[in-house]
Amino acid sequence: MMALHGVNEAMLAATGVKQDALGERRIPLADPYSQEKAQLAGLIGRALGCRAVRHPGNGRGQIVAVTIFGYESDLQRTEVLFTSLLLQQATRDVVRQRPPAWTWTGESTAAFRRTWLTGFATEIYRRLTAAERTAADQHDAAAIASGPSAALVLADRRSVVKKAFEERFTNLQKGRQRRLSGSGFGAGIAAGRRAEVGGPRLGGARGQSRASSD
Repeated sequence: MMALHGVNEAMLAATGVKQDALGERRIPLADPYSQEKAQLAGLIGRALGCRAVRHPGNGRGQIVAVTIFGYESDLQRTEVLFTSLLLQQATRDVVRQRPPAWTWTGESTAAFRRTWLTGFATEIYRRLTAAERTAADQHDAAAIASGPSAALVLADRRSVVKKAFEERFTNLQKGRQRRLSGSGFGAGIAAGRRAEVGGPRLGGARGQSRASSD
């Protein structure tokens, strides 16, 4: 499972068996729903111990890329999982989403889909966060040698990432709180529960830049 892989990599790095340097990935995004796609990438990254920066485009509300900052092993997991979920649900399934036919609210399809994607990202974040905690507990329960707990190592890594992120990306503007009017949040949550979050082979591209924080 991807969460266990992440814990193992973190523990190997903590003991000096492997190198796991800080770095970043710039992931290009495209409309429609680039803000919601950026939210999904940022929440996946946060659940896996990373931080995210959104890069706005020229269009209103457009996000052209998101940069994920963190340890290399966590960046790989974030990029692979985001790519998988984007294809699996946030691109393929969202086009099937429409307001229920029995409603007479005049709700637009775009509004419904935005809240569907928000619900989807929220549930994915919840599941990944829970999986990370479970993986840390399982690692500690099975540990033979004495040493720092996985929970302590992961907390320390998050602190290092936070400090380095703030030094790397200075003068970031906090993203404004969005008010979404659609009714697709619950359907998105349900889709997030069904989504496959195990993850395929690791790999990915690199990148860099500046903009607003997630």
